[in-house]
Formats: sequence, structure tokens, C-alpha cells
Amino acid sequence: MSSNSGTILNRSNDHSPFMNAIKSRNSKSLPELYSSEINTEKMAQSKVEVESSSAPGLGGRTLRIALPRYGILNRLYVHTRFGGAVYTVSSTTNGVTTVPFLGAFFAKEYRIMYNGSILAKMNPHTLVSEMWKHSSQREKLKLKELLGGYNCPAAVGTNITHNGVGADVYGRFAAAGALGGIQDFYLPLDMWFSSIHSPNRGLDLSVLANECVLEIDTETESNLFIKHGTVGTMPTLLNCSAVCYLTELDMDTEKQFRSLQYSMGSPLTQLAYDTSHIIVSGNTAHTAGTDTVIDVKLNQFSSQVFKLVVYATMTDNFATNRHRLQPIVLNEIQIKATGSNIYNADNLNRKEDILEAYQNGGDMYSASVGDYGFEDIACNPQGFYEISFKHPQDFSKVSASGSCAFGQLSTPSLRVVVGGDVAFGAQSNNIASSSSHPVDLHVIAYSTTLISYNTNSSGSTNIRQIMN
Repeated sequence: MSSNSGTILNRSNDHSPFMNAIKSRNSKSLPELYSSEINTEKMAQSKVEVESSSAPGLGGRTLRIALPRYGILNRLYVHTRFGGAVYTVSSTTNGVTTVPFLGAFFAKEYRIMYNGSILAKMNPHTLVSEMWKHSSQREKLKLKELLGGYNCPAAVGTNITHNGVGADVYGRFAAAGALGGIQDFYLPLDMWFSSIHSPNRGLDLSVLANECVLEIDTETESNLFIKHGTVGTMPTLLNCSAVCYLTELDMDTEKQFRSLQYSMGSPLTQLAYDTSHIIVSGNTAHTAGTDTVIDVKLNQFSSQVFKLVVYATMTDNFATNRHRLQPIVLNEIQIKATGSNIYNADNLNRKEDILEAYQNGGDMYSASVGDYGFEDIACNPQGFYEISFKHPQDFSKVSASGSCAFGQLSTPSLRVVVGGDVAFGAQSNNIASSSSHPVDLHVIAYSTTLISYNTNSSGSTNIRQIMN
């Protein structure tokens, strides 16, 4: 869909007898007859791609992409394009391998900014753990390609087909192959405005006095690629853009919508959420066959938290580990405040983690994981342990059915037991069962916020985030 599709579609509907017949029904005042329908005002959808105003590239840069100044943003993707690597393809030792989920991990953080203030932020750990935990098997098949969700091998294999669309993913970056080694990735950036939460969650870009900006802090090349043998040119970030799916209201509908929603001196607030990711314990020694206890304070989080995600990984060293996000087995998770337990799961390695996933939502791999075809990415969603403070079975991120004000707790703490052996399920990537490595303990906090639209006396509307 082009950027002017909204005008064209709305105009066609204006002259459609059938559409006007539907809209003339008395459906909104007869809920007994029409309660199961979604009956909204006239609107159309557009898809617009906006490129970064900053020169693309890796190495700790901050890329800035100004979002459109019209429409209601309801879905956002980050599109990246990487150039091919130059090396002698006849050699079985030359080549380039990449960090798993390159389409997300090419950056350290993603932020929506307005007038220099943060409206929401996410990082690749938050994004990938959420998608891998809660996506269906069908969606994961797409995400593997969209994000580059493939293992990073220790060496390039023999008899590799240097083909940009081939099954040998570590041969796709060869400039001598099909597509010239150029690879594209698309990262879903589902913040509070995403239509996956609700069809009416959009960020109204059309009414704001200034533009919203997507800021992206990029990673360094050494944290994304490993060179094998002789490589003349490594892959580079050629382009970065934002793919925006927008709702465009009919002109008359938009005028009425604004007059009702944006009143002078009366702020309009929208339930939203933000995220924080912290390595609460880093480089902790862990020995194979032995459980390791980690006790840490949780006073880093002071907001209204409705969900915590807890997981452990090998201490980050991509050049050696060849991965960045492989969660390992935890046997126990406890959260305490003033010495009392407010959450206790002490049999996680004995199927309690599966029970918790069933209760709180989320995927896991069984022992027959190969049946699903995910043996080519060692990232088991079973290893992302989620603690929800919401009303049971409320999986919405934009509701306020329950939370915990961590700033009001006295000395909140987290106790985790990292397992020294395997657990039920397909936790085959549990490094503790085969060797000894230091581990990092990660915590992601999801917090309830408010997005406030404020219209001043001159009719200018601005937006800001309100957090506890």
C-alpha cells in the first residue's frame, strides 16, 4: 500500500452504495443485534517506509529515523540491509558467521523519542525473549528468516553453496553468491501502540506539534560477525529504515475524532507500558554438575511492575560463545521483600516451569524438539521464566489488572538457583551439564505507564510518558 492509499480508499468508500448502506444501520444503538461486530468509523491502512537521516553504519552510532507526520501508527518494523562479505569462496576455511538474531542484535537499544524525551524503549534481549517465548511455531518459522535466527557455527563447513537464498545460512553473505551477499532483516518493534495489543492502540502522529523519532544505538562489528580464514571485506550496514503501518481516517471523521479526543486543558491519557533490562548479576562462577545460588537486590526497579522475566546465560562473549541469548536451566526463583516470599518456584527443573508457562502463557520445546524443525537455533523459550502480577489469564500489556510497586517494597531481593544438570524438556543447550562457565543473570521488568496527549490553549498537542 502506498502513502496515499488512505485517500484513495476512503474516497472510494464515500461513493460506495453498499458501504453507505452498512454505515446507515442503527447498529450502535442496538447492541442486542450487533454486539459481536466491530463497527468503527471510515478508515484505511497505509504502509510507509522511512529511511534513517543518519549515515548507516555500525560501531556505536545512534541512527535517527523521523516517523511520518500523518496517520495513526499501529505497527512498526525496523528494516536493515547488510552488504556482502568479500572472500575466496573456493576455500572451505574462508567465510563469515553472524550472531544469532542479527536483525535484532545489530543494535543495543531502540527508543521512541518526542521533544528529547523517551516515550518507550526496548533492547534486543527484551524483544527476542518476548517473541521467542510467546510466538507460535508458525510465527517462529517466519521470525527465523526475518531476524536471522540461526546458530553461529564454530567454523564454516565444507561444500558450502555461496548462495544468498540457500539453506547454508553462513554462505549467504558471500558477495560472489546470489544477491551479491546482501541480506535483509525485519524486526517487529511492538511497543504500546502496536495493534497486536488492541486494534485501537495507535500512536496518533497526525495531531502532534512535532515529529516522533525512532533512535537506534548500533553495535560494533566484532559483536555481530566472526571472520573465518581470509576475508577481504566484512558485511556492513548499508541501510536502516522504519516500516510504518498507518491508519488514515476519513477527513470528516478525523476532524470529529480530534474535536472529541483532544480538548484544550484536558489531557488525554492512554494505558501503556515500558521495559527495563538489567544484568543483575554478572560473570558469576558456575561449575558443571553443581547448583549455583545467586542472591541479588531488586531495588533497580522502582516503577509499577506487572511482569518480570528472569533468565540466565553464559557471560556475554560472542567471539568465544558464538551466541548472545541461550537461556539455561534455573532450578529455583524466589522474590522476597522484608524477609517474606512474594513469589516462590523451587521445582522449576521438575516440570514446575512447564506449569508456570501453561498458567502465564508461553512456549517450550519438548524432548522431541526436532519435530518442530528448530534444532538449527539453540534458544529454548522454556529458559525464559516469567513472573506475572496481573489478574490470572490477563496477558495484555496495556491493561492495569495487577502490578507491584517495587519502589514501595522494603529491600526487595531475588534468589535464583542456576541448575547444574538438565531439566525436563529440551534444555539441551544447558551449558552447566557439560562444562563450567561463568553466567550472567538477566531480569527484564515490564512496567505500566501512561501516554498523555496534552493540548494547550493555542491548540498545539504534545505527548509525554508518565511513569510512577
